[in-house]
Amino acid sequence: EMGDKHRKLPCMPNMPGDQQTVESTSLSPDAQGSHDGTAPPPPVSESGSRRLETIARHVDDPSLCRLAGSASAASSWGSFQRPRNRPLCGDVRAVLACGGSRERDIEDLVVLPRRHSGHSLGDHPKDPGSDRLFDPATYAATARPLLEASTLPSECYNSKLWYDRELENVFMRSWTLVGRVDELDKPGSYIAIDTDWGGPVAVSRGEDGKLVAWANVCRHRGAKVVPDGKGSATKFGFVCPYHAWTYSFDGKLTWAPGMDAARGFESGDVRLELVRFEVFHGFIFVCMSDDAAPLHESLGDIGAQLPAWFGPEGAAEGMVCVDRREFTVPCNWKFLMENTAETYHTAVVHKDSLGPMKSEPCPPHQGAWDAVLVPSARSIVPLPTDFEGTTHPLPTFTDSTAFVNVFPSLQINCTWDCMW
Repeated sequence: EMGDKHRKLPCMPNMPGDQQTVESTSLSPDAQGSHDGTAPPPPVSESGSRRLETIARHVDDPSLCRLAGSASAASSWGSFQRPRNRPLCGDVRAVLACGGSRERDIEDLVVLPRRHSGHSLGDHPKDPGSDRLFDPATYAATARPLLEASTLPSECYNSKLWYDRELENVFMRSWTLVGRVDELDKPGSYIAIDTDWGGPVAVSRGEDGKLVAWANVCRHRGAKVVPDGKGSATKFGFVCPYHAWTYSFDGKLTWAPGMDAARGFESGDVRLELVRFEVFHGFIFVCMSDDAAPLHESLGDIGAQLPAWFGPEGAAEGMVCVDRREFTVPCNWKFLMENTAETYHTAVVHKDSLGPMKSEPCPPHQGAWDAVLVPSARSIVPLPTDFEGTTHPLPTFTDSTAFVNVFPSLQINCTWDCMW
């Protein structure tokens, strides 16, 4: 469960929030209802309103906009009145990965406001401290050379205003990892995620064997067509659980009960809204922004710098997902990402598993990624004690290890014989 939880896995992206769910996925070589408008809708948090706005864009029924708390919003897409009550940073939850718990849908996005230390620097646009929160001078010390620099101020981890800016300017414009191609092994199989910034999205395999990504939002009343996680369509297709509108494996409407007599309605003209997606060495990414650079541009020269895994003959392409493990960590998403950027702590925190590890930074490179290179005499896997007596439990294709961070919030740990 995501949003105020955090997911870190090579097959899934890390997400922002206060309580983070960390899912580690091992890769190895090939070896729901809605309000009817009869009563005033409950207040919606700012993050919830952003998510609801995204959902509403995918729906044909403007009356759904009333859920955003603005009677005038129905006549103007996106013009929502956002309430001032806001939750603790990241408190609106979103299921983002396979096996997640039930996500709060459009009928239950209400979140009670809570105060937190982020208010001290100005957590509302009209608060005096908000100017300093986004003043570059406040962060001058973080941009100094490594041996002189300091960490981010605490407000960057607990300010709701800062978190909302991250969603808008960082996550909305980035590529989000959904899963692996090998997990969609037959027509009708899908993986569905839900994020604070992009709302519900699914990737499925069509009848023709090709992948397609679509907004997991029924074009009728905005309910989720499929639950979050991994699954397969029925023999009829993807059936919305609200009014049974049914879509083909690639998202085209095939049946709308009771709509035969509707004037001006042609089911063949309706489909679930398409979403940008790209595949990189077997990893499926989606992006909610039309303005974001293509994925291959975003990743720059990662293939040239890390050819054993991501080069033209890189091993990642032929790997399959063999295991998933999920952990909940009560922290802001940046804490985990910063933790993964160093091996300073492993001799203490992971003394009985990973153990002490020397490391060195990746040489100068291009793209929205970075890496820590970890020279070692064995494959660096999460629990080496599981494989006592061997330095590499699987056939090796390299003798190096790299902990790779794909910004903003994904880590892929690449080693001798697998990735995790």
